[in-house]
Amino acid sequence: MSQITKEKVEEFKLVRRERITFKGKPVSHATCNRELACLRHILKLAVEEGIIESAPIVRLYKEHNAGERALSEEESQQLLDASPLHLRRILICAYETGMRAGEIKGLTWDKVDLKAGFIRLAAEDTKTSEKRAIPLPSLLQETLEAIREEHRNSKVAPIGGHVFTWASNERRMETRVPYCLSQGWLRGLSLP
Repeated sequence: MSQITKEKVEEFKLVRRERITFKGKPVSHATCNRELACLRHILKLAVEEGIIESAPIVRLYKEHNAGERALSEEESQQLLDASPLHLRRILICAYETGMRAGEIKGLTWDKVDLKAGFIRLAAEDTKTSEKRAIPLPSLLQETLEAIREEHRNSKVAPIGGHVFTWASNERRMETRVPYCLSQGWLRGLSLP
């Protein structure tokens, strides 16, 4: 390990950066950074354990996290119109709140306050590990009330208290919320 120098780290960075993914594209900075962060951690542990005296500096690449474009209002409406009811409800939640796919998939009724008009996510429910209170726009409020009524009338059996569920013998529940849709709510924030 003592042979790992700053020059060797830079050489490693170049080799990792020049790889091609299975899709035939160059590896992203983010992917390289995960590997470099792992290397940095290993070197730090080696110093702490006395295996090496000091660790070379491992500099990460600057990440360009430009996401996909947001859907236009017209595209969003076309998607909703073409979707089956269970998926339409999930898409409404994504579009109206900007919640991430994992947050929507893990949404349970104890986090929904229909009377106050909020979804309250605990820190462990979010990617950023910060709790959030998300206001319920009227369309989503109506959607959640309809789902709640169906659950009460036993038309759809809730699974583990989850809000978005549906029965299917052929597949398990999968929630895929396109990034461009969940970011659509940003458009409303930037309009005058």
